[in-house]
Amino acid sequence: MAKISEITNILIIDPAWSGPTGWLKSRLPHESCGLYRWGTLKEKEAKTWSKRFDLLAGIGKLIIENTYMAKNVATYGKLERAKMLWSQDALDHFNFTEKDIIYVSPQTWQSKLQRGWRPGKTKDIKQIENYISQRWFNGSDPKLTEHEISCFGMLTWWVDERK
Repeated sequence: MAKISEITNILIIDPAWSGPTGWLKSRLPHESCGLYRWGTLKEKEAKTWSKRFDLLAGIGKLIIENTYMAKNVATYGKLERAKMLWSQDALDHFNFTEKDIIYVSPQTWQSKLQRGWRPGKTKDIKQIENYISQRWFNGSDPKLTEHEISCFGMLTWWVDERK
């Protein structure tokens, strides 16, 4: 993966079809700018074009948590639909190319934040939360939702892959 060589506006999405969607907007490289905003959209908000438009505007990269094989096909399909809402809007309305959209599996970013974790083992979410708190908030507790934690986890993975 290429290193971060210029300032990049990035949007990170933890999509959901029937539940909250986490988001994080950042201007990278973080070390030089340190600007980021985050939040959680309610189910109805995430399906609203104007909310997605506001978040996608001015973005150069889109990182989306990839669909994992859920407990059943119906759930998998809903997760895939939620992911495609964001990526298709980026492609159709914001002149993104396939290279501008990065899909990352939950296992990939979680294994980077929780050293030694492997699929099939129990994840230590508290360890991941603590790492994010130390890395991005100087140890303070920002009271993130699980979806916002996922977004900061994907940001951490993306930045670290480019070092």
